[in-house]
Amino acid sequence: QDGRIVSKRRVGCFAYSIVGEELKISSQYESLKKMRSWGFKVPDYSVISGSLSDVFNYLDKWDKDRFNLPYEIDGIVIKVNSFDHQFNLGYTAKAPRWAVAFKFNSEQIKTKLLSVEYQVGRTGAITPVANLKPVLLSGTTVKRASLHNSDQIKKFSLRLGDTVLIEKGGEIIPKIVSVDDNNSRVKREIIKFILQCPSCGTQLIRIKGEAQHYCPNSNFCDPQNIGKIQHFVSRKAMNIDGLGNERIALFYRQKIISNIADLYSISPESLRELDGMGDRSIKKLFDSIESSKNRPFHKVLFGLGIRHVGETVALKLTNTFKSIDEIISLNIESLISVNEIGEKIAKSIVDYFQDSDNIDVLNKLKDAGLIFSIQEKSKSVNNRLSNKKIIVTGTFSSSRDELKDKILFLGGTISSSISKNIDFIICGENPGPTKIEKANQLGLKIISEVDFYEMIQT
Repeated sequence: QDGRIVSKRRVGCFAYSIVGEELKISSQYESLKKMRSWGFKVPDYSVISGSLSDVFNYLDKWDKDRFNLPYEIDGIVIKVNSFDHQFNLGYTAKAPRWAVAFKFNSEQIKTKLLSVEYQVGRTGAITPVANLKPVLLSGTTVKRASLHNSDQIKKFSLRLGDTVLIEKGGEIIPKIVSVDDNNSRVKREIIKFILQCPSCGTQLIRIKGEAQHYCPNSNFCDPQNIGKIQHFVSRKAMNIDGLGNERIALFYRQKIISNIADLYSISPESLRELDGMGDRSIKKLFDSIESSKNRPFHKVLFGLGIRHVGETVALKLTNTFKSIDEIISLNIESLISVNEIGEKIAKSIVDYFQDSDNIDVLNKLKDAGLIFSIQEKSKSVNNRLSNKKIIVTGTFSSSRDELKDKILFLGGTISSSISKNIDFIICGENPGPTKIEKANQLGLKIISEVDFYEMIQT
């Protein structure tokens, strides 16, 4: 977030296409030459292929030579050259018909498995993580890789000291893909997945049909409690500024907060001795905490961190039931009657509200003044966009999240793919050119941010 640091990284930008009307350019290859003449950085390696064999030869060449480039690539895009042909071919719901991406196999390297540690998530999920002998892979030093769950450990019969082959899934996340199966490794004991929570020592459980183990001590396990608070203050939940992950962990360790409700009873005096908490920071934090009391019901419900209750489910619930008390009173059958809520989600909701500790926290949040109901006047208009499929593209005077929240609150559905089933597109500045081009081809309605707000107010 510091522009001075970013400027030192000498970030480069390569141009690959021109978008616009009346370009007076007839082909992809011509557009590359034009951009190069304008002074843009354009790769010098593009070619026009006359046959499929030329294409395959080109792919084979760069599968080997890509490691000599001054930047990293993970594949090659093959495009129809003629713009007229591109226009006639058009688009599917998700991609142009005139282009295809060929992905190279991920770079792989061998290293040594040194140890396995276990992380506890906010829902109690236990994730094993492999600590590796550091190696350079796809431009970064890799020393850790997720093992996901106990099944992954069993799959490879992992042992400490194993030589493992790793790659980056999607060129981003390191993962183990195989193990050197040599005679010496059979002398070492296979790693056994832990039976107790590494933080609180509680016996782990594994729910039938799920891959992960869980710590059931949800209200008295430190990593879970810290994770819940981090989730609660996040931008998509209560949007409390001034509380990053490290600061929340610090507040928790200092016993300033122990659960989400404690955020609303913090005293300024308890913060003054902490590093980085001057008067200005404290005021900003308290202003943001106060402002969070105006967050709508569905944001608060999402912020509670009920397992399987994401943003969409929280909105479905608050659009169907008018208060938290009504939701608390529901049984599994009543919850399943709501569209898109299945038995697993319903059971998770019922279990959450049957926990007396959760109810105590909830009552404290009510006393703090958070919104736990939808006013009847709001309920009467919150289906104004019911059954409407809407796409949001570009930048807006308000944030995209606020705009999407409004659409969802009014009963609309947000889509990311252009199709004839879209009711309208809300278009801001610098929209996705491909979406607008296809929307025009399909004759879809395109409106501005101002048009949208006028629409929902009439």
